[in-house]
Amino acid sequence: MDVFAATRLAIGTGCLLVAAASDLRTRRVRDPLWVGLGTIGLVLLAVELIVRPAPWPLWSIAGSGAVLFYSIFFGKPLSDEDGFHVRPARIAIFLAAAVLFLLPLMYEPNAAGLAELASNCSQMLRGL
Repeated sequence: MDVFAATRLAIGTGCLLVAAASDLRTRRVRDPLWVGLGTIGLVLLAVELIVRPAPWPLWSIAGSGAVLFYSIFFGKPLSDEDGFHVRPARIAIFLAAAVLFLLPLMYEPNAAGLAELASNCSQMLRGL
């Protein structure tokens, strides 16, 4: 197991243990724990993409995932119990994430397949 995988495993296990303990006590896990865990994961991914030079499509997919991850926790939702609400800024953020996700197809259509790229970035890194 490489150092990045071991670090992700250790940090992820620790945060999930804290979340499980919180869930057992209060039946609720606060958002800051998930935001912190996701942020740590994104930072680790960025460090790994820098240390093991990655092609730009991996950065694009990671950026799309980061935008979508943070949009879950911040901003007003498009839909709630009152129905659908047009929120132009939020819709623009989702469109930006879609562009980042689809951008590799426009410039590198033969790049190992977008589904494979999106679902398992670390597997592609090992092949470099």
